[in-house]
Amino acid sequence: MRKMPTSDEKRREAAENLRAMCSLGCRYAEQFCELLSETVMNEWDFHSFDDIANRLADLIEPEPERTCVITHIDEEAFYLTCGHEYEGTSEPCYCPWCGAKVVGE
Repeated sequence: MRKMPTSDEKRREAAENLRAMCSLGCRYAEQFCELLSETVMNEWDFHSFDDIANRLADLIEPEPERTCVITHIDEEAFYLTCGHEYEGTSEPCYCPWCGAKVVGE
């Protein structure tokens, strides 16, 4: 089952645990796999190495980026999903009102 990306706090905790794991000086693949499982799976159920790989992917993947969508464009303004209109000749990169990245329709 696919999980959502994790919080920055969880990512930092996992990174700290991985660095601590490296300080132990793993010499063998079996030892590395066992320590990796303990480090990234802490409160998660471990059933296979696929579980470890999926957990690492969840830790690496960033949170979804917030977006503000252009709903309509006319000659004078861009109309945004946050309810504001942006007057200008070029599409803004970020919404000046809600701060989200502006994307096209």
